[in-house]
Amino acid sequence: MVEKIVRAGWLIAWLFMISFEAAGAAPVRLIEAVKAADKAAIRALLQQRVDVNAAEPDGATALHWAARANDLQTAEVLIRAGANVKAANRYGVTPLYLACTNGNPALIEMLLKAGADPNTALPEGETALMTAARSGNVDAVNALVAHGADINRKETWRGQTALMWAASEGHSDVIRVLLAHGADMRARSNGGFTPLLFAVREGNIGTVKTLLEAGADLNESLPARRRAGGTPDAETETGINAFMLAVGNVHYELAAFLLDKGADPNSAPLGFTAYGCYHPVPLDRCNAVPVGSQNRRCPTHASPARARRRPAATERRRHDAVTGGGGSRHQFASRRARHRTRSYGSREAGVGTWWW
Repeated sequence: MVEKIVRAGWLIAWLFMISFEAAGAAPVRLIEAVKAADKAAIRALLQQRVDVNAAEPDGATALHWAARANDLQTAEVLIRAGANVKAANRYGVTPLYLACTNGNPALIEMLLKAGADPNTALPEGETALMTAARSGNVDAVNALVAHGADINRKETWRGQTALMWAASEGHSDVIRVLLAHGADMRARSNGGFTPLLFAVREGNIGTVKTLLEAGADLNESLPARRRAGGTPDAETETGINAFMLAVGNVHYELAAFLLDKGADPNSAPLGFTAYGCYHPVPLDRCNAVPVGSQNRRCPTHASPARARRRPAATERRRHDAVTGGGGSRHQFASRRARHRTRSYGSREAGVGTWWW
């Protein structure tokens, strides 16, 4: 009796394996054929009416792989065979996202005409338009805008817009297109950065020039910050301006450009000037003019005793205040790098960049 039960169990397992192979082998072969760019195999498998939307364990379909490879012909064949253009893998990545990452306007247009959502976004809120803006391809951006992409939408993680992404990456042509379609150049991220301040932080002179010509304020600054224990009406600090942000990030050529445009070299929004903070002068030769009610010379040489007492954390906060928050930026870069390694399946890395 026990022998019969064991034999029956093995028979059931064997039949299950056969049915599993019959159902799953063909779709996997379709994806493998797309990866290998084997057009003959793709046509043959589609003629056998395999499931064109079958996915790998991470949710990636054949159309995902065609979009990733910039294979316009294969993508068209798959769409005609019924591929779901809105399919997303487990990380929220769609074929449209991959086409935008590659900056492929023809593929983007094809996917949009087939029903892809121009406002599709990753779980963190990065929209297709933001991705296309980062790629720098003007035609890709135009295609999305023509199909109704929301230009001023903010991602949910850091509150950034497509214009901010283009400014940070230095894509002046994309900036002009976005501004022509109503992008808000005065929008701020959660950290208080405008498109101009992003461009200044990255040292993109051409991008800064484009934004200034479009009407951006040369004296834009980060919002005022309330000191710990302070009240809304007292003990406030004015945020650093574009000129100090350029100096703080060691973009001296850009700083000189801003001075030529009329920036104030003596601005001291945090109680010290850019020169007072970064000039390489020893303490006994420091002749920086006292600034503000605290009557100090510069934060580097405020006083020998104070400098010795100042904890490392305070030095980090002071440095971050001038540079725009280097510590948080690098932490975010690490997190973004982890996201890149998993954004497109277990074997292939998606493309991304860090922002904050």
